[in-house]
Order: sequence, then C-alpha cells, then structure tokens
Amino acid sequence: LYRYGNFFKREFFILKVTINFYIIFIFSLASMTCFAVSCELKTEKVKFSGALNNGVGDFGAQPISTLLEKTFIDKKLVSQAKVSKTDHGMRYTYHDDWINRTKQMVLLGDSNTFGWGLENNETLSYLLAKQFRDYRVYNLGNYGGGPHDVLYNLKEKGTLKKLPKSKGVMILQFFSYYYMRVIGTFNYMTWQGSSSRPWYKLNADDQLVYQGTFEDRWYSKWYERLNSLIPASLYLEFPKIGEDDIKLTFKIIERIKNIYEKEFPGNTFYVLLMPNLYSDPIHKDAKKFMNQYGIKYLEVLSLKNFKKGNRLIFNPDNHLTSEANKRIAKDIFEYIAREK
Repeated sequence: LYRYGNFFKREFFILKVTINFYIIFIFSLASMTCFAVSCELKTEKVKFSGALNNGVGDFGAQPISTLLEKTFIDKKLVSQAKVSKTDHGMRYTYHDDWINRTKQMVLLGDSNTFGWGLENNETLSYLLAKQFRDYRVYNLGNYGGGPHDVLYNLKEKGTLKKLPKSKGVMILQFFSYYYMRVIGTFNYMTWQGSSSRPWYKLNADDQLVYQGTFEDRWYSKWYERLNSLIPASLYLEFPKIGEDDIKLTFKIIERIKNIYEKEFPGNTFYVLLMPNLYSDPIHKDAKKFMNQYGIKYLEVLSLKNFKKGNRLIFNPDNHLTSEANKRIAKDIFEYIAREK
C-alpha cells in the first residue's frame, strides 16, 4: 500500500504540472485575441475657486493647482472630481482656521487615503480636519503606494523634516493588499510605474535592507514578459503571501513608527486597520506582528457592510466613497478621544 500510495502521489504531481502547463499555454494563445479591461485616466486643469486659508509657507497649507480628474473604465465614466494639490504634491486639505491649529495629524496610505475619485471636501483628511478642530491634517496618500513607499519617502527624502514641530499623531491607513505591494507580486508589477518603486528585504539577522527598486530584481523582467502573454483580466496573483511577507511588511511599518517618534518625541503612531475584500479581513496575522513590535492600532468598526455593490465603495474599481470616509473619520475621532 505504501509503494502504490507513493506511485499515485508522484503520478498525480506530474499530472498537475502538465495541466498547469497547458492552462498557461492556452491563456497565452487567448491573450492574442482577448482584450483586458482598459483604464484610461484623463485630467484637465480648471480654475481653483475655493477660499485659501492662512499659513502661507507651511507644508501643505496652500493649493497650487487643481485638476478635473476623470476616470474611465471601458470608456465608461466611473468618477469625476476636482483634485487640488500643494507644491509638495500632497492632496490639499482645506482648514477654515489653519493658523489657530497647534497640533498635527499625518495621514499615510495609498489612493484611498489620497481620495481617488473624490472632491476635496470628501477626502478622509478633510473630514478629519472638520472633526479635530485643533489639528492640521496632512494628506500623504500615494497612488498605488504602500508601506515601502512611505518608508522610502520618510527616510530617503526626509519628508517629515518639512513638517512644523508640534504635538500630534501619524496614522497609516492599512489594507491587507499592501503585502502584495511590499513584495512586488506579479500583478503589482503590471501596474504602471510599480517596477520603479522601492524594494526592501530582511537579511539573515532580520534587519531591514533597502535593495533599490523592483527593477533591480532579476525576475521582474520575467514578470514583464509573462504579463505580455496573459490577459490582465485574469488577475493572476503570485507568489502567494506567506508569513515572512507579512513579517517584512510590519518590519517596514515598525521602522516608519521609529522614524516618526524620533523626529517628533512624544507623538503617537497608529495603524488604521481597514476591512477589505481581500485576504485576512480581520487582520489576525497583522495584529500578531503589531503586538510583537509594539505598534498601536485602531480598527474601523463602522464599515460592517464593506462589500461590492454598496455605497461604501466605487464599482468596479473598489475605492472608498465619501460615505465610507465619513464613517472612518468618526471611528478615528471617537478612538483618539477615548485615548486622551
């Protein structure tokens, strides 16, 4: 029985490899005739008509440009919004009494934090500025970004040194899809500009090491070649996320925390755990590492119906809507108020 068991096990493995080979081969042929979902982003400048606040010269205080940003998927208009930016490239956050605010709140994250598809008065940073009347809120959201981009910007570009010295908090809006961005998976490498993003690894001593960009990996070129053969609509995601990848992600976040708290002694760093449509929706693995590394976190509990087809996310893109941001801002305000 043992001999026959091993035989069938080996034959099953060979059969599985053969089937996978033919699947990839068929998809390669299909890619010649299949058309993936197209996403075209168009922007045009419009005149900024909002009231400017005081505090000229402060990091993030003034908008210098406003674009009408339209997003099309399959030539269908998905969203349209006026997007104002500062001279540092940040999303502008309007405060009606900027001069009188003595504390800071720094928001980190990706396009959800930036406010993709949202008007200036619908972003999370704007809604938080309305809730926290004594805080200046800085929106450092970055399209397609993740903790690896945040660390690079803080460490290599010295972004924090541009902020005024004041008491406050830093909040990293966290989704579990950040894992795939941190390790540079196949799907992530298909996004425009992703190959030029920073690449970090842990060495044998579990120390974080900057490796350059994903372009410097020898297999990134193979990802590009494979991408030209497989339709993007298949959304193939590999390698699969493992515990080492989650550990790497939170080592990066731990470094972000240390940099912030060193630059602003006495200030507090938080990770904002977001529910999502992807793996580990309750962030069980994330909490384990955050407890291990002494990282404070708060959870968004008001988005219980966070799923496709409701008014909390745009379809088919799945970015957060203004309604979702209102609930998130309320959760953050109540949590920090309790902490005081």
